[in-house]
Amino acid sequence: MVYKFSKSPLTGKVSDYKDKLQLHKVDETKWEKYWNELVKEHHYLGFESSIGCRIKYIITLGERIVGAISFCSAMYHLAPRDNYIGWDAKTRLAMLPNMINNNRFLILPEIKIQNQFHLMNILKRIC
Repeated sequence: MVYKFSKSPLTGKVSDYKDKLQLHKVDETKWEKYWNELVKEHHYLGFESSIGCRIKYIITLGERIVGAISFCSAMYHLAPRDNYIGWDAKTRLAMLPNMINNNRFLILPEIKIQNQFHLMNILKRIC
């Protein structure tokens, strides 16, 4: 797997690019440190460390790195979620292992592709 990092902007529309958007799992690989630095530098929340189970991906368009995303264990208790779903304490304990949180999602600032919302929707479908 070859990744290319460039700060030159990508412009145009998503349909202008023939390369496929892909997710590359990087946790527990040599690329995890790179993911950490990328998110620390460019994500508005930054990155220090993860607690609990997590999985990290670098997002590429062809060989070009365009972003990063990660998921982690769901929060133990989140009143709005639990109330909306209708979970009582017993149900929450039973169902929580089936839930995850998206804790970081980053499209690099030099990615100036029109319809970035379309780009995000594509990523949501492949996640």
